[in-house]
Amino acid sequence: MQQTHENWQLLVLDDASTDGTREVVAQFLGDPRVRYHRHEKNVGMAGNWRAGLERVTTPYFCLLNDDDILAPEFIATLLPPLEADPDLVVAFADHWVIDGDGARLEEATEKTSAKHGRQFLTRGKLKNFGEAAILHRSLHISCSLLRTALVPVEFVEEKARGFACGYLFYRCFLSGHGAWYEPARLVSYRVHEGNMVSNPNLGGYLNDGQIFWCNEMLRQTLPEPLQTDARKQIASVFASHGCGLISAGHPKESQQFFQRSLTLRPTLKALGGGALSYLGPLGARILKSIRSIFQQNCICQSLPLLAYFFHP
Repeated sequence: MQQTHENWQLLVLDDASTDGTREVVAQFLGDPRVRYHRHEKNVGMAGNWRAGLERVTTPYFCLLNDDDILAPEFIATLLPPLEADPDLVVAFADHWVIDGDGARLEEATEKTSAKHGRQFLTRGKLKNFGEAAILHRSLHISCSLLRTALVPVEFVEEKARGFACGYLFYRCFLSGHGAWYEPARLVSYRVHEGNMVSNPNLGGYLNDGQIFWCNEMLRQTLPEPLQTDARKQIASVFASHGCGLISAGHPKESQQFFQRSLTLRPTLKALGGGALSYLGPLGARILKSIRSIFQQNCICQSLPLLAYFFHP
């Protein structure tokens, strides 16, 4: 409502919530730019996004998560590059990390930007969209303005579950179109107990989506060196997932992931995890002990190989 660019539409997608969303939105429906759609049954994040894409009538759109905040100049900053270059499928920005009360977390912000490789990006059209989208996952859904005509509903895949964001930008890269980066922090990403990434009960929702995305990438021939780097990353994901399955008491199920990891890139982590998977409950206890060692920095310094190769 505070955007400096005033020609916009807001579509509120209510995924069968029980928290009074309908009553809150009712206060804003006097503005003709605001629309409201409610699902009678919960359809999940990806399903909700798909419903939004099916209803978009503007040439560009942003999927704004309900706990994130756009800076007033978000549209005004990201719209001009898209208008100037019809080859761009997305323009995206960096973001602040804020806590549940809206206070900026400076250290967490810097770490997040570094984690996703945004400190290496410069303002303008990306030279390596694939590296940003696949290896670093530099693009975040709430921080992106996308061109509606180039993003069909199929780019949002329900099987990607908690990784629907990463999968969406992966499909944008495969489309052959470009991406623009704006280093200004135009969004505030909120970290709190209700976050999907902060909720331990949603670990499976995230893991299943990541495994789906990895399997999809393995079916695709990517340009080099992106292909090699992506396969290394997938090998690491499979090995980590295998370790997670051992810890969860599913050693037999873990073995296929260690085998696939070793096929892509032999590592001590995959070899060690594969060996532990044949030890049943004992393997889970050994893995737990190794993780405990990793968390004790003073000991970890003398055992760097164990810490690196066995921590997922």
